[in-house]
Amino acid sequence: MAEDMTPYCGADLPDAERDRMDRLFPGSWCSAKQGREPYVIHAFQKVKEHYAEIITADYGPKLIRDWDYPDSGPIAWAIVWEEGPDDWTITVSHADIFDRSRVFAEPYSGWALALYRP
Repeated sequence: MAEDMTPYCGADLPDAERDRMDRLFPGSWCSAKQGREPYVIHAFQKVKEHYAEIITADYGPKLIRDWDYPDSGPIAWAIVWEEGPDDWTITVSHADIFDRSRVFAEPYSGWALALYRP
């Protein structure tokens, strides 16, 4: 299964510019991947592990930075899986798969899981 790392990280930028991007946009994927936002990586991996038997390269959850559903206001990070199993967010939130000292995951809907620092 290929890792879904869709948000742009600026890997082709010089280090100084990439650091500047992370300072300007602290919730960026670069900062998550470099360990500055480990709760994001932890939660995304746990969801993928929980549903490993049904996830394929074309079918699986997506990690989205600054997710903004209409009329709700932006959420720094969300795991979104619109075509996933019915109410998967409720299932994983009750499955106790997250280390609560690292991440607070709240079902926003049956297809979107909002992620917060504890």
